[in-house]
Order: sequence, then C-alpha cells, then structure tokens
Amino acid sequence: MHLGVSHLTEKLESQSEPALWAEVIEQTEYAELLGFESVWVTEHHFDFDYALLPNPLTALVKLGCHAKRMRLGCAVVVLPLWHPIRVAEEAALADIFTNGRIDLGLGSGYAQYEFDVFQESLDERREKFQEGLQIVTRALTEERFAHEGKYYRFPEVTVFPRPVQRPLPIWMTAVSPGTAALAGRLGHRIIVASTLGGLSQLKTLIDEYRRAYAEAGHDPAGLGVQLNRFVYVADSAAEARRDTEWATVRFQRRQARFFGASLGMTPDEVTYERFERENLTHGSPEECVENLRTVQRELGLTHLLCRFRTAGVEHRKVMRAMERFAAEVRPHLTPEPAGTPV
Repeated sequence: MHLGVSHLTEKLESQSEPALWAEVIEQTEYAELLGFESVWVTEHHFDFDYALLPNPLTALVKLGCHAKRMRLGCAVVVLPLWHPIRVAEEAALADIFTNGRIDLGLGSGYAQYEFDVFQESLDERREKFQEGLQIVTRALTEERFAHEGKYYRFPEVTVFPRPVQRPLPIWMTAVSPGTAALAGRLGHRIIVASTLGGLSQLKTLIDEYRRAYAEAGHDPAGLGVQLNRFVYVADSAAEARRDTEWATVRFQRRQARFFGASLGMTPDEVTYERFERENLTHGSPEECVENLRTVQRELGLTHLLCRFRTAGVEHRKVMRAMERFAAEVRPHLTPEPAGTPV
C-alpha cells in the first residue's frame, strides 16, 4: 500500500502564512526522510481556518524543490473554478519542473462561498466538471483538438508545454456514487476522505467505482483507491486525544457546514467520540496498526494519505507522530496494494 502525507494548510488566526508554510515544508522534508512516497495538497479559498491554498500546483512545485523523490499530488484542483485549458497547461509545466512527479487530482468543489466569489454556479458544478475533465484529458494527450460544448468553446489548438509523464496520472474525488462510477468508466483513480459518514459510506463509493471500472474493461493494474485519513501516533489513545481533540473537533465542525446536513448532523453535534469511531487513526502504535488493517481490509486501498497535521496541534508533536508512524506502524501494514475488499 502506497503511503503518503496530506496537508490541508489551514491555520489558526494567530499564525502567519509564512509560519504555516514553514511548518508544511519542514513536515514534507521529514516525510521524505522517513520514507513516505508522496505529498498532497488541496485547493481552497478565503477561509484560513478550514484551508487556504489558491493554487495547489504552484505549492507542489515549491514542495518539489524540498522533497526530491516524493510524488507530488493535488487532492484536488477545483476544476469548475478554472478554465480547463489553463489547468492542463499548469499541470504540464509543474510536471516538467518536478521531473515527472505530478499526480493531478480534480474535483467539482462544494463550498458555496468560493463559487459565489468566482461567479460560478454551485448547482451546475458537476456538469461543468465533466465537460472540463474531458478537455483537460484531451489537452494532455492529444496533439490538436477543438471543443464545442455547453460551457467551453474554442477552435483547434495544441496545448503547450507537454508533460513529462505520458499519460499524466489523473485522480478524481468520489463524494457520491455517481462521481465514483464516472471515474471508473473513464479509467481514472479515485480519492476518498474520512468524513462524518464513516467507513460504510466510503465502501459504497469504492464498490461503485470498482464495478464501473471493471465493466468498462480497464486494465486492473491501473485501478487506484486513495484514502485521505487523520492519523496521529502517541503512547496511548488518551494521549492522542489530549494532543488533538480540540483541533480535530474544531476542524470537523467546520467540515460539517458542508456535509453535516446530508448526514443529519449540525456542527454543534460533532464530537470527538462521534468522529473517532470510524474516521480517526489515533492512538498507540498497536491501536493504529489494528485500525488501519481494518480500514485496508474493508476498503481495499491502494494508497493511504496520512493527515498528521491539523491546525492547533503543536508542530513538534506532529513531527513526532510522523516519526512513530514510520518506525512503529508502517512495518506492520501490507506492503503491496490491497485487493478487492471483503
């Protein structure tokens, strides 16, 4: 199972942006030293205490200057907020600058306030995403093409520069059975995240993806299921809770603004206990190993992204949790990609 790290780049009001990025860079450098295989960042706007990164590809080029071997992934670019030709151009350029290490994750977005500022329709985001995805894929793979669609129209064009990787890997967020099935039909890989819905919700999405992928006749070797999960290794579950409870609950209450209604939950109803049951890998090394073995068995992951950092957890403690994961948890996990879940 491929192991990477994920940064959402949220911060406390008291922390400066340069200080935030100094932490992210140091944690990325340490992750590479510890043997993690990739680092991933995501796009969000205007909300520093949820996430703050207007252009993940720019950030990945910077991180790639510090981490010389790790793969560098977007999880994700919010495609409806961009012109898809521009995304293809920037992804190709980032791939050149990083010597062919970019993984391009694309999603449709969900934050109303972001779409309002950019004067885009949240209601039309999925339809616009599908059209944009088609354009990005063609721009990265075809010599020349034109497009006449509902949202985008342009004459025949060749997009430069060309990426180092042919093809450049494309990932899609799967937040509904429909998007999971779309990714499967197209032969892309999927990214899912630990949410308030728990493992059962994720398993439904992943099963739909696998079904659509197989029915489309794609090469099984190209299938990819990546989970973005909160991870924190300490001496005990009690210590992990002391270190992370305030920060974890704070973040999840903000996330509940977007997803809580679909789960019948208000932000005030989010508690550490409620989130811990299925969405956290927090505890002693032994507890973390047992938890991740269960997750891997249930979901059949090929990739796990560990989100060690949450705003409000001390930087030195995050670094120590990363170190303990590498030394005391990783050796006990399945080294090869998991097969179909049971």
